[in-house]
Amino acid sequence: MSLAADHLTTFANAEKHLCEQAGPLVARIVQEMENRFHIKIGEVRMTMNPSKINRSFGGINCVITQAHVAPGANRRVAADIADDVRKETGSC
Repeated sequence: MSLAADHLTTFANAEKHLCEQAGPLVARIVQEMENRFHIKIGEVRMTMNPSKINRSFGGINCVITQAHVAPGANRRVAADIADDVRKETGSC
């Protein structure tokens, strides 16, 4: 097996483990946000922020990349909903 194949296998195993560990927690958080803001989230992007000096973890930036207002919800402008979510979650 080549070095590239070894790396691909390592990343695939790490990704599988991450999904198994983080998936249920992220799903619960997304469901809470959907219920709170009356939206239906289709996709979320999470980016690791670089660590700061003397800190082992810099944080995560979360962005809702696909969502729509849930049926029967107050039809506010999507940008206003996104602003509310960002205020609630501390995302920029």
